[in-house]
Amino acid sequence: MREEKIIETVSKNLKKLRKDSKLTQEQFAKKIGVTKTSISNYEKGRNLFPLEKLPAVIKALDCSVSDLFFPIFDMSVDQEIFELVKKIRKVFKHEDLKDVLNDFLKGLEIYELGIKQKKSEADRKVRGYSDLG
Repeated sequence: MREEKIIETVSKNLKKLRKDSKLTQEQFAKKIGVTKTSISNYEKGRNLFPLEKLPAVIKALDCSVSDLFFPIFDMSVDQEIFELVKKIRKVFKHEDLKDVLNDFLKGLEIYELGIKQKKSEADRKVRGYSDLG
């Protein structure tokens, strides 16, 4: 999963969250300061909205960063996750956005814990099967 997977997941989440918020593409576009065509392109996965629009997107959709970016991560993209976090941190240095980043980082911790638990469960099952032989 590379940048394409991130865009694909965010686009699906963005569309779902917009519809859940009962906003048209045009209404959503006005709220975040872009065109309706841009929203259409974001939702179709043609590109990702600019990171500087993230606070406006979160506010307009009344959601968290995790709502937009999860569940896009798997164990093979840990480095890419942290690169994304670095980019977000560079763009947002405002005090109000600490909560947004903290929410995102908590989501990563929960996700990582889930992966470790699944791996542990799988290891136990494999050991159990090998004990049968």
